[in-house]
Amino acid sequence: MLFPGLFDRMSKNQIRYFYYKDEEKDLHMKQENKNKGFTLVEMIVVIVIIGILLAILVPGLFKYIKKAKDQQALIECRAVVTAAQAEALELSGKNKFIPYEFTTPNFLTKICSEAGVTGSVTYGINFSESPDTEISYLEYKTKGDIIVAYDINTNVLYYIKESINLSDMNNRLHNYGESFDKDFGTNYKKWNDARDKYFNTDEALLTQNEIKLLTERTTLTEEKLGSLRWLPCRYQNEDSTYEHYFVATDKSGQFNVSLVYYNGAYYYFQGNNGKTGASSMTDANASTIEKLKEAASNADDLSNVKDKWIRIDK
Repeated sequence: MLFPGLFDRMSKNQIRYFYYKDEEKDLHMKQENKNKGFTLVEMIVVIVIIGILLAILVPGLFKYIKKAKDQQALIECRAVVTAAQAEALELSGKNKFIPYEFTTPNFLTKICSEAGVTGSVTYGINFSESPDTEISYLEYKTKGDIIVAYDINTNVLYYIKESINLSDMNNRLHNYGESFDKDFGTNYKKWNDARDKYFNTDEALLTQNEIKLLTERTTLTEEKLGSLRWLPCRYQNEDSTYEHYFVATDKSGQFNVSLVYYNGAYYYFQGNNGKTGASSMTDANASTIEKLKEAASNADDLSNVKDKWIRIDK
């Protein structure tokens, strides 16, 4: 002991003074440390940890939200199919069933209203040959722009179509069809000349987005796709109205093709060897369109599909 008897000689007040002095010093030091806050290193560590957590959690959250939206879209599409099928059967029972009505905007709006949904049916409703009141294909688009397809020729019946931006192509086909019907009507010779003229314009070239999409979905090379142009075609419905579609070809008047754009979708022909082949798509022929209406979907298993048109749904 350095100072024996020191505390014996100190009064109680002196001892109390030193005791509280030390406590006051400790409290002051703690207060100083408290006022210092986080160091730069500590803040960087915290930010890194938050970043790691967000990187792990956010993608999972987005996937969950997308899955919930997709599920709701599927439910709405089922409701539309049910409503449309009931309407078809009811009209058939009254001998008033006309398939063409199921392609008109007012009628499709009525179907969606009966189904209690806020979306819309795109491109009309297709029916089977037998029984002719059975819905074979329709597409439903939600308010959130999710597209659900119903197709009896696929194993899953209902599936979400991947978002393929076709707005430019749809507008091009719509505007082209409107202008040509107005200017040329049933004068096929004039219409044919005008079509050839369109084929030689820059607008007929496949866009880079189309080339990218079709390179990924078919076995055609980027070089081959870059040499093709969209050739306008049309055929006449039973009610004397015309429908328009495009075939991709490297020569005007050449209808033995691998690619077609019709009714809001791209199609390619899958040959015997499982690779993209070619098939005749001569216009002014209703059987040509029937080939497309009977097309398989690339959302399905195509391992055993040969010599058939494939609709690009994803």
